[in-house]
Amino acid sequence: MKNITLHMPLPILGLMLLLAIFARILYPLPVSAGSAEQTEIRLTVEEKNWLTEHPRIYVGVMDSWPPLNYLDQNKTPSGIGVEYLGALNKLLGGRLVPVPAPFKENYDRVLDGQLDAIMDITQRPDREPLFNFTRPYIVIPHVIVGRKDGVYFNSEKDLKGKTVALERGFFNVIHFGKNFPEAVIREYASSSEALDAVSRGEADAYAGNRAVVIHLIEKELLNNLKLMGKLDGPKSTLQIAVSKNNPILAAILDKTLGAVPEAEQNAIYSKWVSLEYKHKVDYSIIWKVVVAALVIVVLSLLWNRSLGKEIAIRKKAEEELQANQMHLEELLRERTIYTVELQEAKELAEAADRIKSAFLATMSHELRTPLNSIIGFTGILLQGMSGAINEEQAKQLGMVKNSANHLLSLISDVLDISKIEAGQLTVSCEPFNLKASILKEVQTVRPMAEHKGLELNVDIIEESVTVNGDGRRAEQILLNLLSNAVKFTEQGSILVSCIRKADCYLTSVTDTGIGIRNDELDRLFMPFHQIDNGLSRNYEGTGLGLSICKKLAELMGGEVGAHSEYGKGSTFWFTLPIALTEP
Repeated sequence: MKNITLHMPLPILGLMLLLAIFARILYPLPVSAGSAEQTEIRLTVEEKNWLTEHPRIYVGVMDSWPPLNYLDQNKTPSGIGVEYLGALNKLLGGRLVPVPAPFKENYDRVLDGQLDAIMDITQRPDREPLFNFTRPYIVIPHVIVGRKDGVYFNSEKDLKGKTVALERGFFNVIHFGKNFPEAVIREYASSSEALDAVSRGEADAYAGNRAVVIHLIEKELLNNLKLMGKLDGPKSTLQIAVSKNNPILAAILDKTLGAVPEAEQNAIYSKWVSLEYKHKVDYSIIWKVVVAALVIVVLSLLWNRSLGKEIAIRKKAEEELQANQMHLEELLRERTIYTVELQEAKELAEAADRIKSAFLATMSHELRTPLNSIIGFTGILLQGMSGAINEEQAKQLGMVKNSANHLLSLISDVLDISKIEAGQLTVSCEPFNLKASILKEVQTVRPMAEHKGLELNVDIIEESVTVNGDGRRAEQILLNLLSNAVKFTEQGSILVSCIRKADCYLTSVTDTGIGIRNDELDRLFMPFHQIDNGLSRNYEGTGLGLSICKKLAELMGGEVGAHSEYGKGSTFWFTLPIALTEP
């Protein structure tokens, strides 16, 4: 057995180096407070005696509000609040015990005397007669979240006549109902469901805690959402509350919060919110790193393309060798060694391709966190939330944000194709209304078409078009085909049609655009393939969209295809199986 050494390609080594630089810039090592950190709390004799009589103090925490407080996959309390309880326990001898439950349940149990205190609560006039409050342990602004392809919302005033998704029972419901009644409020059971409604187009925007938004967008891969303006009203000023019947405990907890070292607060905040607490970032370095990262990713993609061609060459050589083997029996003995070496090379190439796909999927995911931080942070600076900036600074920050958004879009495509190639992408297979999805995506691209003066029509005769597949992925395919049609059509019209053919429905998008030469059609659905260098300069793109569409359609049991006449237009189509109904 030969010893095999895998050499890491230069672009990947550069990408790993860039990740290390990102980590140091955005997540520096916690600063040690040394002898200046407080390690004791100045308690009165009465407070010390109270602690002696109460070896366990039970604190209610929310069980489903990540990353503030929630239960992880092992049903263990986790989050920012639980981390603060850990910091307090270092000073109180481990007395504090987190009790996870819904907020209303914890609220009532404190008032009934079943719990000693509650976290995740904000001091308000209606609560002051019932509780004593500590100082805040964290203050997080509330932001508006919308779709990347939608209207930008600067403040609550921009949401007039729009549907806003909010968590049921949260104060934002009262805030909008009282101060902005023109907004249409739709309530959901959780922050995750509310954000998903915006992602699916069921609502226009979401308003809520910035840390929760960043955590859920990253965790649930809601790539089509982005942070927009900051709310003028509520923000999450989170404190610990104790019943009015127990003022001594409230005083103890307040003093203990004041004794938590600032370095430890920095570590907690940066771990969960992806932004350093009271930390200034060198934006000139960020700009240089973003540009360098873009170059490294492009080099990685070129290397990936080269590796794909090498695999194709190896496979083709093996097929030709097997086809001619019957006519070359006299040379079989001489060719045996070559065939074995060729097979080993093929296996090595395929193994490298799998490792590459898994690596890119992982690294693309890891790159999103610092990029989302850069986008969010530059957005905050551009809005003047951290102080006024001059015109030149605004111009440079705008370039940083545009570059980061472009890089994030590129990484999202790489993440999709890498998951597909690594076999990590799964799709659901259940009945859904394809006609509704078509009408939805047509409305999504209609503003782009109208901006170019294009006529956009839909031709669907049947009232109900029910197919088997993943509705979200089908919409991704259709949106890609529609976006390409608008991009490559300068005048004329675009027609979307859906007809039944045997055991499937065929959906097609026909445009009057630039068309495609016959010799390009066979390679159109290959990864990283673009029509030619001239078009690549005029029309941006990675060459991954149609390849992803092909893979998704095949995973759902369908097909994709295209026919075109150069200079006159193109038709792209895909099929999905008809949903079977029980007799």
